[in-house]
Amino acid sequence: MLESSKQRQIRLSSTQNLIPFIDYCEENDINWQRIAKICDMPTDVLLNRDWLLSRHIMRFIDMLEREIGPTIGVEIGQRFEISSIKRLTDIIESCQCVAEALHQLVEFMTSMNNHVLLWTEFIDGQWWLCHRNGHKPTTPGVSQTEWYRTCQMITFCREFFGANWTPKKIKIMGMENTTVAKQYFAQSHVEFDCAFGAITIEMKGKGEFIRGIQNPWDIKGGITKLVQSYALLPWFTIEWFSNILGTTPRTLQRELKKQSLSFKQLKEQSRKEHATQLLATSTLPTSDVAWESGYSDLSNFNRAFKTWTGMTPSMYRKQHRASSS
Repeated sequence: MLESSKQRQIRLSSTQNLIPFIDYCEENDINWQRIAKICDMPTDVLLNRDWLLSRHIMRFIDMLEREIGPTIGVEIGQRFEISSIKRLTDIIESCQCVAEALHQLVEFMTSMNNHVLLWTEFIDGQWWLCHRNGHKPTTPGVSQTEWYRTCQMITFCREFFGANWTPKKIKIMGMENTTVAKQYFAQSHVEFDCAFGAITIEMKGKGEFIRGIQNPWDIKGGITKLVQSYALLPWFTIEWFSNILGTTPRTLQRELKKQSLSFKQLKEQSRKEHATQLLATSTLPTSDVAWESGYSDLSNFNRAFKTWTGMTPSMYRKQHRASSS
């Protein structure tokens, strides 16, 4: 996992994510090197690289979609094999149940990218394995990566539920694509334009949420780390977060108060750090910075940002560039 503050703000993906796409291209005589050059990606990507800019990968997959077709994400995702990634094989072999395996999967995801959140949530009487990309759903290439990730998650769960298992329901952040839904997920109810992607999973009872943290009451290593990740979700409230921790809002506030902290303080600080870093180090439009910082409404983001810094996002970006030049 990447450690520096600047690296955490730049969206990166492991080159391992590209292997299935490149294998597919080579099997079908598609010149992926030509596409890689257009996307400013090194053609020795699988030999000498560990990480790539996520936006370059998004562009690469978008161009593949244009060249091959709108079902490429599912086609390649359904070919995914657990054995292709040793760490996933180790997780499957070492875990006795799906809950334990999903806990380790959450931690493993940080080695594959630094902008995809993975968690489980109990919604309306059902367990969901949820995921959310750091890119807007309308970003070219994101739709195909979401379908691909959905197929990966289904393949992972089949190791515990059986080779023919299919989720009853699927949530997709992207726009409606009934062609893919009917052709590949006819047995599932697929819902589009959702706040996050997800598949229903089969776990008995309410159990415990998959947190990715062994001891959540370790304020420094547990709660603070979780807040830094989940604060970027638009629906991040103390009610939602305490539910994820398997506790109550009152208990959570009490534990934080022991450390002279508050939920609002941690949430606002995480969002502020993320937004200021993006404004200082990227050329993303302010609307995208707002979305990535947990705000679906730009005006709300502008008000919050002015409260944090005393200036508007555009003023902050201009001032930072002036001081850096």
